[in-house]
Amino acid sequence: MAKGITYDQNTLHYMKVFERVAKTRLIDCFEDKKGVLNFFVPQKDIGKAIGKNASNAKKISEILNKKIKIIAFNKDLKTFLNNLLFPNIVEEIEIDEENNTVILKDRDFKKKSLIIGKRAVNLRNYEYIVQKFFPEIKEIKVV
Repeated sequence: MAKGITYDQNTLHYMKVFERVAKTRLIDCFEDKKGVLNFFVPQKDIGKAIGKNASNAKKISEILNKKIKIIAFNKDLKTFLNNLLFPNIVEEIEIDEENNTVILKDRDFKKKSLIIGKRAVNLRNYEYIVQKFFPEIKEIKVV
Protein backbone atom coordinates (compact mmCIF):
# COMPACT_ATOMS: atom_id res chain seq x y z
CA MET A 1 0.00 0.00 0.00
CA ALA A 2 1.12 3.54 -0.62
CA LYS A 3 2.95 5.37 2.16
CA GLY A 4 1.32 8.28 3.94
CA ILE A 5 -2.20 7.40 2.86
CA THR A 6 -4.97 6.91 5.36
CA TYR A 7 -8.03 4.81 4.63
CA ASP A 8 -11.51 5.14 6.07
CA GLN A 9 -13.41 2.17 7.53
CA ASN A 10 -15.32 1.51 4.30
CA THR A 11 -12.16 1.40 2.22
CA LEU A 12 -10.48 -0.91 4.72
CA HIS A 13 -13.51 -3.19 4.49
CA TYR A 14 -13.35 -3.17 0.67
CA MET A 15 -9.65 -4.03 0.80
CA LYS A 16 -10.19 -6.87 3.27
CA VAL A 17 -12.95 -8.41 1.12
CA PHE A 18 -10.81 -8.09 -2.01
CA GLU A 19 -7.76 -9.75 -0.45
CA ARG A 20 -9.87 -12.53 1.08
CA VAL A 21 -11.64 -13.38 -2.20
CA ALA A 22 -8.80 -12.76 -4.68
CA LYS A 23 -6.09 -14.19 -2.42
CA THR A 24 -3.60 -11.69 -3.78
CA ARG A 25 -1.78 -8.60 -2.59
CA LEU A 26 -3.45 -5.25 -3.10
CA ILE A 27 -1.45 -2.12 -3.87
CA ASP A 28 -4.25 0.43 -3.49
CA CYS A 29 -7.99 0.84 -3.54
CA PHE A 30 -10.16 3.90 -4.00
CA GLU A 31 -13.46 5.02 -5.45
CA ASP A 32 -13.17 7.08 -8.62
CA LYS A 33 -15.28 10.05 -9.69
CA LYS A 34 -17.85 7.72 -11.27
CA GLY A 35 -18.36 5.73 -8.05
CA VAL A 36 -16.46 2.67 -9.30
CA LEU A 37 -14.15 0.92 -6.83
CA ASN A 38 -10.71 0.60 -8.38
CA PHE A 39 -8.44 -2.15 -7.05
CA PHE A 40 -4.77 -1.99 -8.05
CA VAL A 41 -2.76 -5.20 -7.94
CA PRO A 42 0.79 -6.10 -9.01
CA GLN A 43 1.07 -6.71 -12.76
CA LYS A 44 2.01 -10.36 -12.19
CA ASP A 45 -1.14 -11.02 -10.11
CA ILE A 46 -3.81 -9.59 -12.41
CA GLY A 47 -5.03 -12.98 -13.66
CA LYS A 48 -5.28 -14.39 -10.15
CA ALA A 49 -7.05 -11.25 -8.91
CA ILE A 50 -9.70 -11.31 -11.65
CA GLY A 51 -10.15 -15.09 -11.44
CA LYS A 52 -11.15 -17.66 -14.02
CA ASN A 53 -14.02 -16.27 -16.13
CA ALA A 54 -13.85 -13.15 -13.92
CA SER A 55 -15.20 -15.19 -11.01
CA ASN A 56 -13.32 -13.21 -8.33
CA ALA A 57 -14.30 -9.86 -9.84
CA LYS A 58 -17.97 -10.87 -9.96
CA LYS A 59 -17.91 -12.23 -6.41
CA ILE A 60 -16.24 -9.10 -5.00
CA SER A 61 -18.72 -6.88 -6.83
CA GLU A 62 -21.65 -8.89 -5.44
CA ILE A 63 -20.35 -8.91 -1.85
CA LEU A 64 -19.66 -5.16 -1.88
CA ASN A 65 -22.72 -4.34 -4.00
CA LYS A 66 -20.59 -1.95 -6.06
CA LYS A 67 -19.16 -1.75 -9.55
CA ILE A 68 -15.47 -2.61 -9.46
CA LYS A 69 -12.47 -2.51 -11.75
CA ILE A 70 -9.29 -4.50 -11.14
CA ILE A 71 -6.24 -2.86 -12.66
CA ALA A 72 -2.65 -4.09 -12.96
CA PHE A 73 -0.35 -1.49 -11.47
CA ASN A 74 2.89 -0.64 -13.23
CA LYS A 75 5.47 2.04 -12.40
CA ASP A 76 5.88 2.77 -16.11
CA LEU A 77 3.29 5.43 -17.05
CA LYS A 78 2.63 4.08 -20.56
CA THR A 79 2.06 0.54 -19.32
CA PHE A 80 -0.08 1.84 -16.47
CA LEU A 81 -2.25 3.79 -18.93
CA ASN A 82 -2.71 0.78 -21.20
CA ASN A 83 -3.76 -1.28 -18.17
CA LEU A 84 -6.14 1.47 -17.04
CA LEU A 85 -7.71 1.93 -20.48
CA PHE A 86 -8.06 -1.80 -21.19
CA PRO A 87 -9.78 -2.99 -23.36
CA ASN A 88 -9.49 0.34 -25.21
CA ILE A 89 -5.76 0.11 -25.90
CA VAL A 90 -4.57 3.09 -27.97
CA GLU A 91 -2.07 2.92 -30.84
CA GLU A 92 0.36 5.39 -29.27
CA ILE A 93 0.92 7.12 -25.94
CA GLU A 94 3.07 10.22 -26.01
CA ILE A 95 4.31 11.90 -22.83
CA ASP A 96 4.99 15.63 -23.09
CA GLU A 97 7.27 16.12 -20.09
CA GLU A 98 7.59 19.84 -20.71
CA ASN A 99 3.84 20.41 -20.21
CA ASN A 100 3.23 17.35 -17.96
CA THR A 101 0.65 16.10 -20.45
CA VAL A 102 -0.16 12.67 -21.83
CA ILE A 103 -1.37 12.45 -25.41
CA LEU A 104 -3.31 9.34 -26.44
CA LYS A 105 -3.24 8.75 -30.20
CA ASP A 106 -5.50 6.45 -32.18
CA ARG A 107 -7.22 6.45 -35.57
CA ASP A 108 -10.32 4.60 -34.33
CA PHE A 109 -13.00 7.24 -33.69
CA LYS A 110 -15.18 4.85 -31.65
CA LYS A 111 -12.31 3.94 -29.34
CA LYS A 112 -11.44 7.62 -28.82
CA SER A 113 -15.05 8.49 -28.05
CA LEU A 114 -15.24 5.67 -25.48
CA ILE A 115 -12.09 6.95 -23.78
CA ILE A 116 -13.32 10.55 -23.75
CA GLY A 117 -16.94 9.84 -22.82
CA LYS A 118 -19.91 12.18 -22.84
CA ARG A 119 -18.82 15.69 -21.79
CA ALA A 120 -15.29 14.24 -21.26
CA VAL A 121 -16.40 12.51 -18.04
CA ASN A 122 -14.37 9.36 -18.73
CA LEU A 123 -11.26 11.32 -19.68
CA ARG A 124 -11.39 13.45 -16.50
CA ASN A 125 -11.89 10.28 -14.48
CA TYR A 126 -8.78 8.74 -16.06
CA GLU A 127 -6.86 11.92 -15.21
CA TYR A 128 -8.02 11.66 -11.59
CA ILE A 129 -6.80 8.05 -11.38
CA VAL A 130 -3.48 8.70 -13.12
CA GLN A 131 -2.76 11.67 -10.84
CA LYS A 132 -3.09 9.43 -7.78
CA PHE A 133 0.04 7.55 -8.89
CA PHE A 134 1.71 10.08 -11.18
CA PRO A 135 0.97 13.49 -9.58
CA GLU A 136 3.19 15.30 -12.08
CA ILE A 137 0.67 14.60 -14.90
CA LYS A 138 -1.66 17.57 -15.28
CA GLU A 139 -3.76 16.56 -18.29
CA ILE A 140 -4.58 13.72 -20.68
CA LYS A 141 -5.48 14.54 -24.27
CA VAL A 142 -6.90 12.29 -26.97
CA VAL A 143 -6.06 12.95 -30.63
